[in-house]
Amino acid sequence: SNHGFRMVECRGCALWYLNPMPTGETLAQLYESGYFENSDSLDSGYADYEGMADDARETFRRRLDLVKPYVGAGRLLDVGAGFGYLADAARGEFSERWVVEMSSAAAARVSSEHRVVVDSFESAELPVGHFDVVSMQDCLEHLPDLQGVLRKVRSLLRPGGVFFAVTPNVDSWLARLQRRNWVSLKFPEHVVLYSEATARKALREAGFRVLSVQGAGQYARPGFVASRALSAFPRLGSRASRILGALGGNAVRLYVPSGSIAIIATPD
Repeated sequence: SNHGFRMVECRGCALWYLNPMPTGETLAQLYESGYFENSDSLDSGYADYEGMADDARETFRRRLDLVKPYVGAGRLLDVGAGFGYLADAARGEFSERWVVEMSSAAAARVSSEHRVVVDSFESAELPVGHFDVVSMQDCLEHLPDLQGVLRKVRSLLRPGGVFFAVTPNVDSWLARLQRRNWVSLKFPEHVVLYSEATARKALREAGFRVLSVQGAGQYARPGFVASRALSAFPRLGSRASRILGALGGNAVRLYVPSGSIAIIATPD
């Protein structure tokens, strides 16, 4: 529990969710400009989202390889796009790239090469049956009404299109190791958290067929990895990060498991 919210587990289906659920207004206020440059990023947002640009683009290029066996090109929509780094990474494969981002400050940073919709996904006006891929990278956990979201995703996909999501996994080794200090326990930012089983169940109930589920990773610098690994000890993590930076360790890019799962599904 934190900030007046508790993460609880449903006894019936094992889904994790915040109780009480934050209001839409509370959630909208999270994603102002400070979200992307936050000195307390273990609590909310990112320490320096712009500074992560190169690593994020490389991460998304590697993730997009996962959809190639199903959809190799065409029209892509990325939801919760931040500064548009996934759309940047998709330039070589997808001729038409749309992003939805509810933060106007973040949306203003997206390249003009992409089509930008500034709105919540639930409210955004988007072309039906248009997209080959709808992507949500580290986004599902922010959305309270998953079934409503999945219905909209289905309506946006063309026949044969795929939904591609990466989201924290409550059964991951990182979640089990860090327990109450798991880095994905951010309240009220993360409102619902999934295991592979609960994600599969939600997708099946929404009329999707799961094509692939696997562990996800990301490119990061040693200082970032240290701060996350030592999330239970923020001062120690911050000190380790600074020391690694001073020693030049942050010139090295690592690909590390993130404790998330990558899911690809298609309307059944």
